[in-house]
Amino acid sequence: MINNIFDIKTFSSHQGTDAESALSEHEPNIHQKINHISNLPLELKQNIAFRLDASSYENFRNASKEMTDDLPSFRYMLASLKNNNCTGQLREDYKSVLYGNLNQRYDDQLDGIWTG
Repeated sequence: MINNIFDIKTFSSHQGTDAESALSEHEPNIHQKINHISNLPLELKQNIAFRLDASSYENFRNASKEMTDDLPSFRYMLASLKNNNCTGQLREDYKSVLYGNLNQRYDDQLDGIWTG
């Protein structure tokens, strides 16, 4: 299987078929896609981010400097909720992301107990 990805002798990436090469030439790379998402209005980025599970939210937030600057960290959301610094839909969005984060961490800990 590893031979399909790398040529072990030369450690160069595997050359795909002509169809794969043609497709990749016309398809923007992942960095270009991230730049396009980073340039979206803040409300759209939040709309996307607050619908993700906790792990995906963290990955989405850490995808670029702009995303990290625009989307709040778990710590910031928790402080905002504790200090009643957010209301309405924003408060509900923060709670949703934070509870997802807590549930995910709890599940990960339980997995470690059962498998470890």
